[in-house]
Amino acid sequence: MSLPSELLTGLNHKAIIGYVNASAMALQVYDFYQTLELEVKFIWSTRWTPLKALYLFMKYLPFVDVSLILIRDNGYMHASTCRTVNLAIGLLFYLGIGAAQVVLTLRTWVLYDRPLWLTCVLCVVNAFMWIYEAIELYSIMKAVQFIDAAQPPFSSKCLPSVSNPGLLQNWLIPVLYDVFLCILLIIRACVECISHTSRSHALR
Repeated sequence: MSLPSELLTGLNHKAIIGYVNASAMALQVYDFYQTLELEVKFIWSTRWTPLKALYLFMKYLPFVDVSLILIRDNGYMHASTCRTVNLAIGLLFYLGIGAAQVVLTLRTWVLYDRPLWLTCVLCVVNAFMWIYEAIELYSIMKAVQFIDAAQPPFSSKCLPSVSNPGLLQNWLIPVLYDVFLCILLIIRACVECISHTSRSHALR
């Protein structure tokens, strides 16, 4: 019995994504060993601070992400287990992106000398974004359905049958927020450059 064309297309896409994920894991392992000595010297040997914890969280979370993705894409599981693993992947991605946004936000806030107006703006924007992203991501991940292919050796593979088109919108909001922060940084850099140039001319 031949496989349906939709299933063959899905399996082809799944194989390509699997290769990309495996390559990503290989690069992560390579980067880990290349920088391990410096990390032990300059990170692990220092006292614990919130920034150190945030750095280590962001550094090692991708290993968990990619491991779960490889298990989901290559393991043999029932559809309900696939959904649970997929929800866990979505949650970890959400936490990872959130941690990166915190770093970018703090950097911008510090470069502006922590003014009250920027503190209020960043707090409001971040609160809205985190709440909205959490609700949307949960609804998107919950909407994804998995089926088991009827023909071996594809039975019990995690094959998505239903997805949610709102995923692009969910990724677009953090990108727009990053653009907003970049604009603030560019403005700050321009102001500092003009100020430095003016002082240089005044001293001549």
